[in-house]
Amino acid sequence: MSKYTRNKGRQFEFWCREVIENVLGLSNGDINVRSKSAAGCDLWVKEGSRAQFPYCVEAKNRKRLNLFEAFRQAQMNTYDGYLPVVFCHRDKHYLAVEDLLTFLAKLDVLHDLLGDKWMEEVEGRINKAKDSIPSIQEARLEHSDIRKRRKEGSQ
Repeated sequence: MSKYTRNKGRQFEFWCREVIENVLGLSNGDINVRSKSAAGCDLWVKEGSRAQFPYCVEAKNRKRLNLFEAFRQAQMNTYDGYLPVVFCHRDKHYLAVEDLLTFLAKLDVLHDLLGDKWMEEVEGRINKAKDSIPSIQEARLEHSDIRKRRKEGSQ
């Protein structure tokens, strides 16, 4: 794997961290990012924030990706008490891949809690989240506030 490829993948990991923090309102430092070349999942939240984001993330920044192999890797690297998920993207399309039964169970819970209005609530939160998502090139090792950087850039 070339240094460029490793850096591209690493930057995507930082982007994933920023998106999770910004959209879910987690504090800087709540999300662990695996150190370079270490074994294990790429991102996971610290114990105190697990109820808000109970996932071990396998981040994939590739043009060609075997989703089943990536998900198998995520399952193998997931820590006890967390759920596996793969984050990937191509051409500004961002995906989260998880087990089908987990996905369906979450939909069932959403419907039980919010009734028939759950879809409207989700759509509203998607629109709100779009403002807090940095470009991948803006993601950094250091924590940053994308809204602050964008405001400073427009002045």
